[in-house]
Amino acid sequence: MNSAGAGAADRTEDPRCDMKKPKPSHARGDSRDHRKKASSPTKRDETLRHRFPPFALDGHVWLPHEWVAHYPADAVLKQNDPGKLSLVRVGPSTRCFPKPTESSAAIKGWTKERHMAEMERLCSDGGATGNVFVRARVSKDATNCIGIHTNQFFGMLMELAKEKNEAAIEYVLQITRQGCVFLKGLSETNPELLRPAARRSWRWPVLKSLHPYLSDEHELICKNLQLGQDTPFEIHPSARWKTDAAGVIAFCLLTYLYDARERDAGPLGKHLSAFPKFSEDSAPRWWKVGQYLLLLAYPNPERVPELESLVKAPSHRKSPGRVRFRIMKILRDRFLSLAPPD
Repeated sequence: MNSAGAGAADRTEDPRCDMKKPKPSHARGDSRDHRKKASSPTKRDETLRHRFPPFALDGHVWLPHEWVAHYPADAVLKQNDPGKLSLVRVGPSTRCFPKPTESSAAIKGWTKERHMAEMERLCSDGGATGNVFVRARVSKDATNCIGIHTNQFFGMLMELAKEKNEAAIEYVLQITRQGCVFLKGLSETNPELLRPAARRSWRWPVLKSLHPYLSDEHELICKNLQLGQDTPFEIHPSARWKTDAAGVIAFCLLTYLYDARERDAGPLGKHLSAFPKFSEDSAPRWWKVGQYLLLLAYPNPERVPELESLVKAPSHRKSPGRVRFRIMKILRDRFLSLAPPD
């Protein structure tokens, strides 16, 4: 890192400084029994990566090293050694789409024969698709593979829709409607399958219409699925949350921390289990761990477009170190603003 970047890092709080000596349980006012000492993430971070996925921004996923070769170089944000996970951008951004082998002008000028040949090439792997579909019934990795590729194709459709491609718009609507109809039917016939996901969710997709008989009864669906019952914290009416890009990232980071607190059996979960409820008083302590995990996943946030774009003012963009400092300050402010009053 250059000197500017190092200086910026010095100006932000050391995210590990709060991970050394957790306060005794009687001083925290927490109802949980926290007699076990919380471990500090040190060299066990690599083990933690396999126990609980590291934090990732929306549209980014941690994938096995062997899968990285299937993505363009500019979509690989952090490539680790074989046997470890690498961070890849798979969201709807055009940056994550495979690069064409020819120029845009050449592809748009294809003959009918060439067009048909390429369409056949795209759809010719039906046997492998069928095999993976069957394998997904017993393999989470195979299911993830289907989901990742589906997400990529759906992202392409949304990108084409933004470019006023009417056929793409129709497909986006069709797929979205199919998903909502499927979820509604499952909520009526087998709601227990959806409840675990619904209880951890803040929102749920339903279909609405100006005609009352064509609208889903969203209140009944949400109640039946127990929507939001296991969400980690309350969005208090007095919270000063802004629904901009920084606010969404801060919200996702806090949600990740609570999820790790409940589900991770490694050092991260043990450490977070000693934390008091998220509030104005405890929010800075939560942020220190959140900042640590954010920088663990993105050591150079100023080089990540989704983070770098948070800094708007020209005076804050004069050096990489200054951009880095402003990114962390913006996210810290948004993170702390989520806290309900004590």
